[in-house]
Amino acid sequence: DAENIVKAFKNAGANLDIRASGMMRSETPLHIAACYGHYAVIKALIDAGAKVDMSDDLGRTTLSRVEENMTKQNSQQSVNLIREVLQKEKGSPSNRINAATTAQARRGEELRKNGNQYFGRKEWEKAADMYTKSLACYKDHRTHGNRAAAFLNDAIDRITNGKPGYRQLFKQTYMEASNAVELEKTYEKGWFRMARGYLGFRELPRAKKALLDGSTHCPDSKHLAEMWALLDVIGVPDHVADHESEEWKEIFERIYVEQWIGEVNCQWCGLSCMEDPPPQLCPFCICPTNVKLSDEDQDLICLLTAEG
Repeated sequence: DAENIVKAFKNAGANLDIRASGMMRSETPLHIAACYGHYAVIKALIDAGAKVDMSDDLGRTTLSRVEENMTKQNSQQSVNLIREVLQKEKGSPSNRINAATTAQARRGEELRKNGNQYFGRKEWEKAADMYTKSLACYKDHRTHGNRAAAFLNDAIDRITNGKPGYRQLFKQTYMEASNAVELEKTYEKGWFRMARGYLGFRELPRAKKALLDGSTHCPDSKHLAEMWALLDVIGVPDHVADHESEEWKEIFERIYVEQWIGEVNCQWCGLSCMEDPPPQLCPFCICPTNVKLSDEDQDLICLLTAEG
């Protein structure tokens, strides 16, 4: 059963809070169990010591994931269990708010400044780690934005120096920037970094949409408007891929989990994700396969990613 399986993993030294690289949002096993409403697995993980208050890359907790899927069997039982654990670990909601606005807030600000020092020395990984610790104390849109910037610069440096891992960092960039603008819609840097993260990840329509959404909330921003105009000139579509659709999840799993390589490469997203002959739209980025990007267009995309 679930309890014995989890115990076996724990006894073998498994990290019950691991964030799987194949997961879209860096979820933990508890997040996944919560999403699918598996009460027995949720209880087994919690009993074995899994952390209940961890957030994924979109800021969603175990509790929020269960509450999003209340139609699942035993959902209310799962909610009651998680709330009980949170109550024991951290006290009442009012106590948590008071703590966050006093000692935790001061500690969070101290850690953010430490991160800024590492950032100034271009030690991107150490900076990101400090920002992560700061966010664990206190949520601040600036810290999310700084963490996005650390990921972005790390990705660009890796490309420059021929090192792997940059694509995942671009993904973390736009996710972290999304967290920033969720807290503060008028945070121009957050929208800008989100767009550059999408550009690096080669989801060009989503970069364009981020710039448009950012311009809505920051109407005086010339940077957002100018970058949107440049992407529009080279023909980046306005429509975006639906990451929640079964079709997109299927192609994502084939590429990143099964390591499938298609016969045809998409010039927009850079992935070999199509059979020959290709469909009218790339299944990953939903860009037209019959529109060709010039070398100058490709250079412009790289420039916008690296320098904004």
